[in-house]
Amino acid sequence: MVDRLKITVLKREVCPDLIRRYQAELDDERAYAPCGRFHDGETFLVEPCEKPDGFCSWAWADIQRQAIWVALRGVQPGYKHPGTAVACCTDGLRPVFFRLELADVPEEASGEAEEESA
Repeated sequence: MVDRLKITVLKREVCPDLIRRYQAELDDERAYAPCGRFHDGETFLVEPCEKPDGFCSWAWADIQRQAIWVALRGVQPGYKHPGTAVACCTDGLRPVFFRLELADVPEEASGEAEEESA
């Protein structure tokens, strides 16, 4: 059985030291801003093999394998909550971290309520 997924943007990071060292153009203040394609807390409800509307193609390519694994109810070794995984895009200067979880699992089972209240 393949379930729908809920993808939540956990956080967007910026690595200013790496940006200064490796990015060619530094005049634009957006160079030091987090990824503008997503917003912290933004959610997407999707079929596991379909890229969500408005989702960055590069980020989807990076997390799709884990999304399918979660949708197939695979168990991620080392995770507290079954049916949940954390993945990120591979932008080394401005990575975005995502929580992947089964959409039809109650919050208590996925650990979402517990984690957010901590």
